[in-house]
Amino acid sequence: MNLNKIPGKTSPGVDGLTMEETKKGFRQWLEQTLTSIHRQGPVSVILSNLYLHYVLDLWFERKVKPCLKGEAWLIRYVDDFVVCFQHRSDAERFMECAAKAVGQIWSESGAG
Repeated sequence: MNLNKIPGKTSPGVDGLTMEETKKGFRQWLEQTLTSIHRQGPVSVILSNLYLHYVLDLWFERKVKPCLKGEAWLIRYVDDFVVCFQHRSDAERFMECAAKAVGQIWSESGAG
């Protein structure tokens, strides 16, 4: 579920937290998780794989591919990936969309 889609004036949950507190807590959790990934801790491979599955893989399949003129493939191994396109115009459009998406994720996390 996307926390940004839940109205801000929603009643506190069972834990007593308001949406504002929940979003703040989530941002803190996300920053801690990303920090541990960057430290290359023992769970970093698992966490980066899970995170990128939801952030990159599903976004590419559900949002990017349906808008393309030709075929496209995303090949990913842990946190490295290559994207291949049948048409150059699709590749250029992907670069624009990816830059916007990364900027949005960055600003929503409170890091930017």
